[in-house]
Amino acid sequence: MINQSHIVLPNGEVAIINKTPGYVITESGVFDEFNQNIKYASLCWVDASISFLDDNDMFKIIKGINQTTGTIFELHLSNSEFIADYKSTLLSQLLRKGVEIEYGEHKKILKYLSKQKPPKQLVAVKQMGWHLGLDKRMVYLRPDKIIGKTNPPLVLLNTEVSASHGAIYCSCSLEDEQKYVSDYCLGNPMLIFAMGIAFASLLMRLLDIEGGGFHFYGHSSRGKTTILQIIASILGNASDPGRRSTNSYIQSWDSTNFAIELKAKAFNDTAFLLDELHKYCDSKLASLVYSISGGKGKSRGSTNLTLRKSNEWLNMIGSTGEHSVPAAISKLDARKVTTGQQVRIQDILVEDDVFINTHGMEPKAFVEMLKSNCAKYFGASGECFIEYLVDVANDEALLLKLQRRHSVIARSLEKDSMTIEQARVTPRFGAVLLGLELAIELGLINIPTNEARESVERVLDNWLVNVFTLSDIDQGIANMRTFIRTQPRRFRDANNSMDAVTNIVGYRDDVRQMYFIIPEKLEEVCGKSHTREILRALSDKGFLFVNNKDKDGRYKYVSKQKVIGQPGRPGVYAIKNSILNDDDGAPDETNIMEK
Repeated sequence: MINQSHIVLPNGEVAIINKTPGYVITESGVFDEFNQNIKYASLCWVDASISFLDDNDMFKIIKGINQTTGTIFELHLSNSEFIADYKSTLLSQLLRKGVEIEYGEHKKILKYLSKQKPPKQLVAVKQMGWHLGLDKRMVYLRPDKIIGKTNPPLVLLNTEVSASHGAIYCSCSLEDEQKYVSDYCLGNPMLIFAMGIAFASLLMRLLDIEGGGFHFYGHSSRGKTTILQIIASILGNASDPGRRSTNSYIQSWDSTNFAIELKAKAFNDTAFLLDELHKYCDSKLASLVYSISGGKGKSRGSTNLTLRKSNEWLNMIGSTGEHSVPAAISKLDARKVTTGQQVRIQDILVEDDVFINTHGMEPKAFVEMLKSNCAKYFGASGECFIEYLVDVANDEALLLKLQRRHSVIARSLEKDSMTIEQARVTPRFGAVLLGLELAIELGLINIPTNEARESVERVLDNWLVNVFTLSDIDQGIANMRTFIRTQPRRFRDANNSMDAVTNIVGYRDDVRQMYFIIPEKLEEVCGKSHTREILRALSDKGFLFVNNKDKDGRYKYVSKQKVIGQPGRPGVYAIKNSILNDDDGAPDETNIMEK
């Protein structure tokens, strides 16, 4: 049996510390067992070992006393840090936390911590959300509590500072949340839909639906941030980030791509809310949309030249901005507007339709009251909803019933006029409606079931009216149109040999009213890889000029055109200027931005 020391800490708690041969541990610090006049360091010890289920990592928890403040600190370090000949940062981290190590005794302290047997063994995860315990039972771990039980118990131990830790908690009773927040959503379809997003975010893993979400865009002062506050009110601190950013659930687009990835990971299995897209400060927005909705970050190397495990997550995204996501992408990189962005993130136009029913109050006063209430009364309904879902997740029959119900709802939202690509979004809208229906049945919100369905259908219709054909071919043509309009200097004047433009994708012939695209540059202009199908569509629409036949007498897509300064007649794709006057198919994002 390992001997233990019982140390009274500055806060009055008693720490149980396993003794280590060769060392004596007291309130004053760590000493030599045979000569207690020799002090190695102030008090620090190994408190627990951690086995992480996420990736099978083994960690240890070190605790100690900050000698300046007298506070107790905690470090989570990989077992590799305790190997003396490894490139360890253990000692430097202890020093940063306020441990005082006597001069020349650092090796003794490293040996002491490496030999010490922790008194507790924990089974842990690094991410909040749904997890399967060793006993095959599902639980939901939040920063403030564990909902459900497994044997052995799971704990949430994030090795990095999580953006969600200070935001996800319950501040009031369910009755107060209803009275001061959710009841005021009655008669306001956008706000009812917002509540559905929150409940749907907790359902996604159980329903096995892909990540993605909704982007609410339009002119300022239309209630977009309030929509995010309503979503957040179900889950945690719903204060307006522009007024009180400390611990607000709502995050900002004003971050680098990597920082946004980390935030998405922090909000795993819940809603991930990003406000004000125009503040986005990094590049490659198109790839970021794919990664945050796809739930996987970029692969990155570690300091020891190995490949680290990519960040992964699943969440329902809620976003706001003055422009649609494709418009924002076009502004940064015209060629990157693709079908994928519109399928993953649904752009919902917000006009004067957020606050329809102000419950007898002046509109401005109603909005101010609702925003203020969101910052005070939040989190109760989401917690109750998770408690219900934990029971469902651990009952195979109930879970199957829930999944079948979702499938029926999703199919009921499909419309005959939808393209195949558009129909891909109905499971996401279906999850929102299912979340609302379940919340109504559980008594978490006081909304009529028919009004919940009408709200979801209204937002779906909003999306369908404002989104254009999602065909990859049409989107490729739209990308070509936008590229030509926004990057004219990538086309050299075909009739002027003195035009010294470099990095060109083709030529501009103002006389013949055409653009000549160099064949190997077509994919860059379209932003698509299936260029042959795009060329066929351009030909069918009358936008492609052809004058070159093959041996069987059929016209080739490549035509021969005269370009001053080029020998002979180079083969190019000759695109008529009329493409710029035709807006069939996907939208021209430049026009969207101008609106």
